[in-house]
Amino acid sequence: MERILPTGHFHKTKLAFVNVDNILGGCVALHLAETLEKECKDVELVCMGKKIDHLDRLKKMKNVKLVQINYEDEKNLCKAMDGISCAIIVPEWREDRAKHGKSLIRAMEKEKVRGVLMVSVEGSEAEGLRELNSFHEIERSVQNTHWDHCYIILRKSILDQCFLLWGPVVKDQGEFPITLQKDSQMAPLDVRDLMSSIETIMTNYCRRQQGSKGAEDTDATAPFGEMRNKIYTLTGPAKITTEGFVCELNEATGQNVQFKQVSCDELRRYLESLKNRGWPQEDEVDAELIDALRYEYAPNDATIRLLLDELELIKRDEASFVSGDLEKITGHKGKTPRDFFMKEKDAFKGSFRREI
Repeated sequence: MERILPTGHFHKTKLAFVNVDNILGGCVALHLAETLEKECKDVELVCMGKKIDHLDRLKKMKNVKLVQINYEDEKNLCKAMDGISCAIIVPEWREDRAKHGKSLIRAMEKEKVRGVLMVSVEGSEAEGLRELNSFHEIERSVQNTHWDHCYIILRKSILDQCFLLWGPVVKDQGEFPITLQKDSQMAPLDVRDLMSSIETIMTNYCRRQQGSKGAEDTDATAPFGEMRNKIYTLTGPAKITTEGFVCELNEATGQNVQFKQVSCDELRRYLESLKNRGWPQEDEVDAELIDALRYEYAPNDATIRLLLDELELIKRDEASFVSGDLEKITGHKGKTPRDFFMKEKDAFKGSFRREI
């Protein structure tokens, strides 16, 4: 049965944000709601998730309605999508990601949702990386459906904020264990730039739907304008080696953390050990963590496998490029690992002692 928490009144344009009950989805939805409240007054953001009771800040926002959904109940999904003009999808970080994503797309097709913005991952088409490939299954569903709609797919590179999960081992042992080589290259994306991309796209979408002069065009038959039916890869502004990444950490913290290459199994065991630190489990994360996008949680098995796949993509040298798509969308090049470590340096400062 659908459970709705009323937090506002009906608006002209209804957007859906799906999977607000995970850390990434919840935080992006919160920032999007705040932006829309300032920039697009006549918009309602319908935030959907399997669990919604813990989303305290979203509950208080006047332009937000929280809807509890059940992926196993087609009628429930269709009812949730009724009247939605555009949906933002952040796929689940769980085992049944692809299955639930496809169920959602079928409901959107039945309800004739006109626009779809999907957050995917870099390397979704890479050979033999199952967790990344599960995103491509959802991408295909978004692209191959038969109703009249437009889509944008944003494939994000590995997020700087994922490396907050390395905080405990950096603090305790002064090491940065990773499956990459010292000279492996990547272009990690700051989550704030992912948010900025989504906010830019959706703000322009809403203005276009409402015929605002602030939109690039006002053709309601083209919800995303020139961006429609395209795939973008969002990366950071520059490539950096693993060794350089650790050097940036040391510059920000004044420490002498050592790069340490480890096997996939060793890194998996470390990430699994975070369950024993008293941190919240990822699937039971509380509102404060979602609101702040703090990665002080124990990742579930699917998230661990996803991280290992993203690192394998980098190790294969299939993620060592700067796409430039972030600047095309937002007008800025994005934040660097140095920006990230300067902001989050306290998460890595520890009790170990090593001479620099």
